[in-house]
Amino acid sequence: MSSVQLQPGRNKYHSLANLVAVDTEVSAPLWEPQDGPQAQAYHSAAFETLYGGAAGAGKSSLILGLALTAHKRTKIFRRELTQLNGMIDELHDLLDPLTGSGREQPKWNGQRLFWRDVPGRRMIQLAAMKESDDWKKHKGQSHDLFAFDELTEFEERQYTQVIGWARSTSPAQRVRIIGATNPNPDAAGEWVIQRWAPWLDPEHPNPAAPGELRWYCMEDGEEVERPDGDPYDFTTATGEEERLTPRSRTFIPGRLKDNKYLAGTDYEANLMNLPEPLRSQLLKGIWTFSRSDGEYQVIPSAWVQAAMDRWKPHNPDGYPLHAMGVDPSRGGRDATVIAKRHGPWMDELITYAGSETPDGPAVVKYIADVYQDQALINLDIIGVGSSVYDSLLGTDGFSHVNPVVASARSDETDKSGLLKMRNKRAELWWMMRELLDPDSGTEQVALPPDPQLKMDLTAPQYRNTLGGITIESKDDVRKRLKRSTDMGDACVMAFADISGGFRPAQIVSVQW
Repeated sequence: MSSVQLQPGRNKYHSLANLVAVDTEVSAPLWEPQDGPQAQAYHSAAFETLYGGAAGAGKSSLILGLALTAHKRTKIFRRELTQLNGMIDELHDLLDPLTGSGREQPKWNGQRLFWRDVPGRRMIQLAAMKESDDWKKHKGQSHDLFAFDELTEFEERQYTQVIGWARSTSPAQRVRIIGATNPNPDAAGEWVIQRWAPWLDPEHPNPAAPGELRWYCMEDGEEVERPDGDPYDFTTATGEEERLTPRSRTFIPGRLKDNKYLAGTDYEANLMNLPEPLRSQLLKGIWTFSRSDGEYQVIPSAWVQAAMDRWKPHNPDGYPLHAMGVDPSRGGRDATVIAKRHGPWMDELITYAGSETPDGPAVVKYIADVYQDQALINLDIIGVGSSVYDSLLGTDGFSHVNPVVASARSDETDKSGLLKMRNKRAELWWMMRELLDPDSGTEQVALPPDPQLKMDLTAPQYRNTLGGITIESKDDVRKRLKRSTDMGDACVMAFADISGGFRPAQIVSVQW
C-alpha cells in the first residue's frame, strides 16, 4: 500500500490551491479544479479566457493548476514583483512535499523566480511588468501558457504584446492565455471591458453567455469579430493577400460562493463590510461599477465618450491644422505623443516609443514629418521638453512655438468666475473639461475614439484648495495607474493656445 502524506499549507488560505494528497509511490495529481466555474475555465477551449470577476473565486488557483497539470512552459505575470509572494508560497506548498517522494524533484531558482523539473517535465516562471515597456523584456520568449493575475492592473499594450509569443513546438501541446481578475475600481481596467465587451458590457448589441466562444481577427490593424475560427482570405488596404486565422475568446464568471474552501469564512465577512461600490464589485463581480467616475475626476467619462462619438475620420469640415500638442519623451519608458488639432477636430494621435526619441532633435524630426499650415506648436517645456524647445527654435520653419510651463502661476478661473486655477496645468485641464461640458454650448470638440486616450483624459483627479483648483500631477497619476498619461496630456496641450479666457461665452466665439 502506498503512503499518502497530506501537507499543511504555508499560508492561511493554502486550500485556495486545491492541494490534494501527494502519493509518494504513485503519480497522484498535484491539483484538481473545483466543480463549477473553475472547472469550466480549466476545460474551456478558448485561446483567451478571462476568469473571475469577484474575489475568492479561485482565480490564482486556476492559474497554478493549469501550470502544474496542463502546460509545459508557463509564465505567470503580476504587475509588481512583491505581488507574486502569495503564488510563490502556494507553489512551495505544492512542490516542496515532492522532495524524497520518488517523483521528479522540482528545483526552485529564487533569483529568476523559476521552477524547473516540475512533474510532467514542466517549467513555471513568475515575472512582473511594473513599467509600461517591461513587456519588451519578454519578447521572443515563447510559452504555451501566459497567465495574468489581476489583469485589470496591466496596460492593454503589455497584454497584447506578450500574448503574441504564445506558442509551442509540440503539436500536441495546448496553447492558451488566462486572465484572472476582479473588476478594477477605477478607469484603469476599461480596456478589459472593451476587449471582452460581449460578456461585460450590458449595452453590447450582441451579448455573449458565460463560457460562450467568440472569434476575433486583426484586419489592417483593426480587430473584427468573425462567425467562427475557420481561416479565411483577406485583402489588405495595400492590395496584399493574407490568410487569417481567428482566435477564440471567452469570459467565465466566478464568485466566492463557488469556492468551497472560502465560502462562509471570515473572508466573506470582510468583503461584506467594504464600502460600495467596492463591496458589490468584489462580492458580485459587477463590472459596470468600474466605469463609474470618481467624485473628483476632472473630466467625466460621458463627456469624453460624447466627443469621441462625434468624431469622423479625414477632417470632415476641412479645417487647417491650427495647433499641435506635443508631449515629449527622451529615451525613457514614456512615449512621445503628437496631437494634431484642426479647429475642434482632433486627428488620430501619433505615438513614438521613448527609444525612438532619445533627444530633442529626434522629436523635432517627427514633428517636421507631420507639420503643416504654419500651425502653432504647444509644447510642455518642463524636463525633457526643454531640449525639444531649444531644437525647435534652432530649426527653420518653426517660429510658432508656444512654451507651456505646467507649474507656472495662472490667473484664470472656472466658467463661474468663482474657482481660481492654481497653475497652468489646472488651467489647461479645466479648460478641456469646460470645452467638453455638454452644458457649455461648445459641443463641437471631436476626439478620435481611442481607448487609451479616453483612459488618459479621465484619469486625473482634482482638489479645490485655498490656492485654487489643483490637478493631480502627472507623476502622481503615473504612480497611481503605473503608467503615464501621455496621450491625454498631448491632447490637452493641443488646446493650450485657446486658454487665457476660456469661459463658455468666449469659447463659443472661438474661430476654429
